[in-house]
Amino acid sequence: MHHLARFVAVELGGRPGERLCRRLALSGRRTSLIRLLSAPVVPARAPRVLGVDDFAFRRGHTYGTVLVDVEGGKPFDVLPDRRSETLLAWLEAHPGAEVICRDRATGYTRAIKQAAHRGDRSGRPVASAAESVRCGGEDMSPAPRLPAETRSGAGST
Repeated sequence: MHHLARFVAVELGGRPGERLCRRLALSGRRTSLIRLLSAPVVPARAPRVLGVDDFAFRRGHTYGTVLVDVEGGKPFDVLPDRRSETLLAWLEAHPGAEVICRDRATGYTRAIKQAAHRGDRSGRPVASAAESVRCGGEDMSPAPRLPAETRSGAGST
C-alpha cells in the first residue's frame, strides 16, 4: 500500500491525491502524501546543454527558475527565484554547461555572461561561445557560409 500511496503522491500531489486515496479506500492525507516525496539529488556537474527559464510558483507573486537538461529532455533543477545572482551562484557551483538556452530575460543574460567570463574550475568557459546560445527560439549563431561554387549555383536548376 505504501508503494501505491507514493505513486499517487508523485502523479497527483497533495489535495488531488488525497481525493483519489479516499475513493480507493487508502489512507492518504494531503500532508502524509507530500511527506512521501523526496527531492532528487542534483548532480555536481551541469548538463552539457542547459535550458534556463522562469515559471510562476504563484502567478503575480512568486517566481522561480527551472533548469533543464535539453539533450536529455528532463528538468535538472529548480531555483527558488529568478534573480541573476542565484543563477550565477548555481552555474559556478555546477560547472560543465557548454551551451545555455534561455529566453531574453536580461537577468539570465547577465548571469550567463558573468559565469562564462569567470569560467569553471578547470579554466574552460561555462558557455563555450556566444554563437552557441539560442535566445528565445531565435538562433543567435552566425549563418554557416556555403562554399563559393554552391552560392553561385543556388539560383540555377
